[in-house]
Amino acid sequence: RLNADAVLAILAQRGLQQIGTDPLMVEEVMRITQGDPLTIWLLTRDLQDGIVTAGQLPDRPAGLAAYFHDSLDELVDATNSGAVYALLGLCATAYGPLSHADLAALDPNDLGRTVDRRRAVKAVGRYLVGDGSPVSGYAFQHPRLQQLYLENDLDGHEREQLRQRFIDYGQSWYADRSQPLPGYLAHFWIAHLAEAVDTTSQGHPERAMRLSNLGDALLWRFRRDGALDDLERAVAADAEAVTITPQGHPQRALYLSNLGDALLWRFRRDGAL
Repeated sequence: RLNADAVLAILAQRGLQQIGTDPLMVEEVMRITQGDPLTIWLLTRDLQDGIVTAGQLPDRPAGLAAYFHDSLDELVDATNSGAVYALLGLCATAYGPLSHADLAALDPNDLGRTVDRRRAVKAVGRYLVGDGSPVSGYAFQHPRLQQLYLENDLDGHEREQLRQRFIDYGQSWYADRSQPLPGYLAHFWIAHLAEAVDTTSQGHPERAMRLSNLGDALLWRFRRDGALDDLERAVAADAEAVTITPQGHPQRALYLSNLGDALLWRFRRDGAL
C-alpha cells in the first residue's frame, strides 16, 4: 500500500498538481484508492483523460473492485452492445491474448464482423492491451482486472458457457486439421480441456467424455512434440474414462479404443507392457 506522500508524488508525475495541492481532494483520492497501486493508476489515468473530474471524486466508490466496476458499467451502458459483453467475457475466460481471428471463431454471432469487434474494443479498450494481431491479441491490462470481471460479472452458468466455447474452438479445429493451428489453441487448448475435467465432479455424466477428449488431445500433442508427460497424462485420462464408464455404455468402446492407442504409443516409445 502506498502512503499519502507516494500518492502525492504520483499526482505530480501525472500533471495533477491541482488535485495534489488540495487536502480535501487528496483525502478523496486516498479514500477511493486505499493506497492500492493499481487503483491509483486507474484513477489518475481517468483524471488525466477527463473520464473523471475532481468534482466527481466524492461520488466515486472506494476500492479497486467497486471503482473498476463502476467505471466499466458506465462505458458498457453507453454502448449497449452484446459485442462488448462478449469481448469482456472471452478475455476474462482466456488464458492468454485473443486475436481477431480467435474472437470471430469463439463468438461468430457477436464478434464475427470486424466492425463489431473494433467497436467493442474502442468502447472498453482502456481496460485492454494489445492490437488484436496474432502476436499481441487482446487481453485485460492486469490479471487482477481479469479476475475481478471473471468472478464478479459472470455467474457460474456464464463461466461454464464461455469455457465451453474455448473447448469447442479447439475441437472444431481438431476435427478438420486442414488449417494451420491457431496460436492460442497451440498454447492453451489443452489447458481448457484440463480445466473442464478439474471442474467436473466425480459421478457427473460428462466426466468420462471430458477425460477422453483430454486424453485424445494430449496424445495428439505427444505425437507432435514428443513430450513424455503428455503421453503419461493421456494414458491416465483415458484409463479413468474407461474405469468410470459402465459395461454396455454406447461410448465405452470409443474410450477403450482411445486408451488402446495411448498404450500402443507408450509401448512404441519405451517397450512397457
